[in-house]
Amino acid sequence: MQHRAKSRDLVTAQEWIAEGKLVEASTLLRKCLEHDPGQGEVWFLMAQIARLAGDPRMALELIGTALNLQSRKTEFLIEKGTILAALGKREEARAICERGLDFDRLNFESHVGLARYHLGLGQLEKACEHLRAAAKLRPKDAETLSLLGHVLMEAGRWGEAQEALQSALNVNPNYVRALWGLGNLFRQRARTGQAIESYTRALSLKPDDPAILSNLGNTWLDLGEHEKAIACYQEAMRQNPDSPVTHSNLIVALHYQSGVDPDKIAAAHREWAQRHGQGLVRLCQQTARAPSRGRTLRLGLVSADFRQHPVGRVAEVFCRHLSRDRFSLYIYDNGSLADPTTQKLQSLVPSWRRIGHLSDDAAAKLIHDDAIDILLDLSGHTGGHRLLVFARLPAPMQVTMFAYPNTTGLEVMHYRITDAHADPPGVTDPLYTEKLVRLSKTAWVCVPPGDAAEPRAASGDSSGNFVFGCLNNPSKISAACARAWSVILRRCPKSRLMLLVRNDPEHERRLRAKFAAHGVMPEQLWFVPQTSQAGYLEYHHSIDLMLDPFPYNGGVTTWDALWMGVPVLTLAGNSYVSRQGVGLLENVGLSGNVASDIDEFIEKAVAAERFGKQTEPMRRQIREQLRQSPLMDYAAYGSELGETLALLWDRHLRFQI
Repeated sequence: MQHRAKSRDLVTAQEWIAEGKLVEASTLLRKCLEHDPGQGEVWFLMAQIARLAGDPRMALELIGTALNLQSRKTEFLIEKGTILAALGKREEARAICERGLDFDRLNFESHVGLARYHLGLGQLEKACEHLRAAAKLRPKDAETLSLLGHVLMEAGRWGEAQEALQSALNVNPNYVRALWGLGNLFRQRARTGQAIESYTRALSLKPDDPAILSNLGNTWLDLGEHEKAIACYQEAMRQNPDSPVTHSNLIVALHYQSGVDPDKIAAAHREWAQRHGQGLVRLCQQTARAPSRGRTLRLGLVSADFRQHPVGRVAEVFCRHLSRDRFSLYIYDNGSLADPTTQKLQSLVPSWRRIGHLSDDAAAKLIHDDAIDILLDLSGHTGGHRLLVFARLPAPMQVTMFAYPNTTGLEVMHYRITDAHADPPGVTDPLYTEKLVRLSKTAWVCVPPGDAAEPRAASGDSSGNFVFGCLNNPSKISAACARAWSVILRRCPKSRLMLLVRNDPEHERRLRAKFAAHGVMPEQLWFVPQTSQAGYLEYHHSIDLMLDPFPYNGGVTTWDALWMGVPVLTLAGNSYVSRQGVGLLENVGLSGNVASDIDEFIEKAVAAERFGKQTEPMRRQIREQLRQSPLMDYAAYGSELGETLALLWDRHLRFQI
């Protein structure tokens, strides 16, 4: 009599798959197959493992074996549909999943399988519909409730997501994925103290989980605890060195910490590319395309941030001011949510592709099949990037710019668009794997924020005191920033410092402690919460002088301050990340607000406080200087960028053919 896989072995394998223990689950299932290779359920689970491990072709072969054994098994059919969707074969996937549902409309496995299928296509509402149906059939299934919570969170339905995750924990208080999901939710809702508590509890149950460690690192970074964040990422990388996302998080965190050598950061980027980007099939090994003269070039833009975001405001300039005779634009949107900015951009670009649900292979194939000539990265290593799509070389010429203040590390990213202010010639070139291409005035421009009021004289605080401010991402408040800004506040004891915070008691507590350590009185700190765009712009009316953080300067936030008529003081650093303020202020005629060292930065800030408040005409003049500067000369910028890309294309062809 043949030995069948014991039900507890299958349950254990399913639990390990849910927890991400794919190697352990695969080992157990292979032992089951050694005793009896005719077990469809085991082949089905092996297919799931292959799909989750990023090998959909192997998964398709394995699920085929399962279906040969049990051809009408609903969950097997739906798993095949999910795999086909991952391979980009959407019509085949849809047909087979609909066929699977016809067999048993109220089957629990059918609903879960269809939910995963729709999730694979980015169809969040349909996925939620099936998960709710599955939860009604098995209300005590923690895995289903947890998955529902994760999908609702991705859809931005925070209250419902928290309810689903909490329901999963009510069923199983030690269900790690629900604890992890709750940590993610608390972090997204700026409740970082509760996020840390959830992640810490999850780690106590599963201390070797690199994903939880990485997310805990993200939370420490939110709080400005750079060393703790880096330690979490490093431990997560030790446990799982093959995670490109965690590795990117580590690299990004290095930019925030004071005193990190740019050469060290450059080496970290190259290591990322060598570890994750080598050995991939490159789709455009040779450039068999025509020169730009006399034809329209296909230009693809890739980002997860085509929305109310700095990338959205820069992309609008591309969409409106790059010559339509010279370029045909394609947007490859890796985001999951849309807003009015997304809709505006969609109205300007006829070829809009959503790639968030596609594997790297499928996304690269889509871009290659679109015959894109130049592929433009607008993410770098920031969240939602698709650098492993670029690593597959889906377009013959690849360029990065703007959204990330450093190299990608990829040899197949051919160029980086910059300017001489941020990257002085002969100084920063060795830090990049890309060839630097400097535009004559500025590397990027953006459109103004909507509904911004006219500049007016700063009102200061309720007592009319002088107010310094920083409305950047609060993670940019480095140890060096806190020390320098504290000296300024001590020398200007009647002044206050307005800081944008995460509307989170834990964040505020840590910031107060950081400044108190340098002798700053609590009443000198003025915390304002992250809010709507209108509220964010309104904050500027209270600020007399904006302090640019360092070493990670502001970009669009500095642009916004100038638009609102607020002068900005910056410290010139030694690489792009710490020289963004230099270019913005030089271009707008405020070079006197650039300090060469920390002592000069402090003296300039103190002198501004002693000079007193600026009048309304002075602030209106700053906006006018911005309006007349290269930073808002969209026609000239579009013309120069277009000409530069066309020349690079022709030069690239000469070297490639």
